[in-house]
Parts: sequence; structure tokens; C-alpha cells
Amino acid sequence: MKRLAVIAGGWHFPIAFFEQIATQKIPKGWEVDMFVVSHRDPAYAAEEKKNILFGYDRRGLYDRLLYRKIATVEEIEALGWKYILEPNTVGDWGNTNQWLEKNDYKKYDKFLITHDDNFILTDQMFRDILPQEDWLILTNSTGNAQRRLRQWLHLPKKLSLRGSFEFFTQEMLDLMGGKFEATCSH
Repeated sequence: MKRLAVIAGGWHFPIAFFEQIATQKIPKGWEVDMFVVSHRDPAYAAEEKKNILFGYDRRGLYDRLLYRKIATVEEIEALGWKYILEPNTVGDWGNTNQWLEKNDYKKYDKFLITHDDNFILTDQMFRDILPQEDWLILTNSTGNAQRRLRQWLHLPKKLSLRGSFEFFTQEMLDLMGGKFEATCSH
């Protein structure tokens, strides 16, 4: 059995994101474990979002669906997520490093590392991506549609990762030494 770890950085807590990941169709021979590494209680997000106005363009409509409700810890856990509260020490990759410090990543074949404010357009994402074996990283950082993610680490071109929605293989984490470099250099 192959395993995927979904590691979401918890900050905005829209219920739709947690539902969309929890209801993904899983390919045969795969198991999925879902973790949200939070740097604050969802109640803070509820207060921030209560008076937000969304437009009526496509993005605004997606945001209306995404933020129809701010999830509570109990609702997140009821969807099968493991909620982990950690201090806010450093940004996007810091959430993942906090997870990596307390979990054996070698138990997993692939990882989805994501923010909690992505709107997922399909329930077939895991079926489309997980069976593919010809990549080390798939990212949305270039602006490509999520179902056509194609950034090849081994190609001779710059790779820019935001930390907002990337799939990694265990092999890639091995090459990185099992953590993300999170120090700043000026």
C-alpha cells in the first residue's frame, strides 16, 4: 500500500478546502493521511473574515464557495484531519518542517504540501496525480491549472516554489535532507 501525507498550513480555515481534500477520490492501492499544522485557533480567522467582501468575477465566486463558513477544530477533525497547533516561527515551509520534526516522512511515498485557502476544482486530483511516477515535484507556482501541474526538478530551468500547493515525492525529500531550508540570507 502506498501512502500520501497531506500537510496543510492552517491560517484561514475555510471549511470547503478541508472538505474538498477529504472527499478526493483515492486511487486503488493508496492511503491518505491529512494533517493541518496550525499557527492559530480558527476563531481568529472567523473574526477576520466576517466582514470580507468578495467580488463577482470567477475568483470572487470561488472565494464565496470556499469561505461559506470558517471551520472549527472539531469540524476539521470530524473530516478526518489531524489538527496540530504549533508556534508561528517561520512561514510556509516552517509548517512543513514542524510536521517533519515530529513525523517519520519515510512512511509516505508522496506529499501534498499546501495552504488551507486553495479552492480545489475536482475530486479526481489524487487519482490523476498519485499514480504518475515520472516527477519529483509538481507545483502550481507557475500559474498552470492544478490538473496540469508540470515542473520538472531535473530540467535545466529555474524552479520557483511558493509553498502554496506542491506535491513532493519521498525521493525529493531525501534529496533535500528531510527538511526545507528555512533560513534567510540577505
